[in-house]
Amino acid sequence: MGIVAFIVGVAVAVYATIKNNGLPESVSEIAYIIPHWAFTVWIAAIGFLVMPGMMDSINENWQWIGFLSVAGLMCVAASAYYKTESKILHYIGGCLCALCATVATAIIEPYLLLGWIVYPTVVFTKSWLFWGEVVVFTLLLIAIN
Repeated sequence: MGIVAFIVGVAVAVYATIKNNGLPESVSEIAYIIPHWAFTVWIAAIGFLVMPGMMDSINENWQWIGFLSVAGLMCVAASAYYKTESKILHYIGGCLCALCATVATAIIEPYLLLGWIVYPTVVFTKSWLFWGEVVVFTLLLIAIN
């Protein structure tokens, strides 16, 4: 399922990049590039695809971390437009997802956090947040597969 989540995630990101004539500033900006409903379905689908692998990979005592990661993603899906009054739910959900996904990666395969070494090469670009989200997602998928 992790491979399917990766393919679905990359396919929509590539489509949005082409349609936008450049990388979006964040994954959330894709909500303004593709239809709102499509963004919501896309983000929710990724959460549902990642959840089984995460739950299988995390010790039973720590599965709540994986659950909170996906719950955060569902908050992002529910409040796709982060430039509106629902931005608080969006930002809380995004931060919760990123934090818990990183903790889940650390629990499953802590050495994978070394993957963050590549991040400083993009931190001063317009799409720094997008690349940070990509790192979180990619390291989690590697950890659960």
